[in-house]
This record gives sequence, C-alpha cells and structure tokens, in this order.
Amino acid sequence: QQAAPAEGTAAGKTGTAQTGQFREGEELKNYWFAGFYPADRPRWTIVVMQDAQTEPEVSSAAVFARLCDALAAGEDGEFCVFACFFGRGMLLYTCICMFVSQN
Repeated sequence: QQAAPAEGTAAGKTGTAQTGQFREGEELKNYWFAGFYPADRPRWTIVVMQDAQTEPEVSSAAVFARLCDALAAGEDGEFCVFACFFGRGMLLYTCICMFVSQN
C-alpha cells in the first residue's frame, strides 16, 4: 500500500539485506524497493535503497510512490536515467530511475 502512487498503478518488491555492520549493538541493514511504473504499461524502472539503517524513518516503498508521482507530473523523453541522493541526519536514500522506451 505504501508504494501506491497517487495516480495509476505500480508494481514492485521490497527487500532487506544484512550488512554485517553494527551501531550500538544493532545491525545496520540496507532497505530496498524495486519496481516499475505504471504497471499496466511500464515506462519507468525505479530502485530505492536506504543504506546502512537500523530502522528507516520512511519506507523505501513510500519513497518509490513519491517518485512515481513526480515522474507522472514530469517530462517525457526518449531516454532518461537519473540518480538522486538525499538525506536527513544519518538517513540516506539512493534512488535510480530509468525511462523504458516503448519503441
């Protein structure tokens, strides 16, 4: 439900990876969401990763949904790849989006 964009449909999968790193006795993990948007006729492939977190403030799926909303309101192009890195305090999101050509 958290991955649902405001308009249209999306499809994807969450994932969690152990890092073997610890902070104050708690293991840091990588939290992922990979999916495509819109689900019925995919144009974008999106991967969101939260690196080395004990517990993320915002789920990777929720970040995915916000990116879908931004892409729906944005540009059309032949091919576009972008990566964004943003964070607050120790929280870092890594997002990669790729336009899937319909040709």
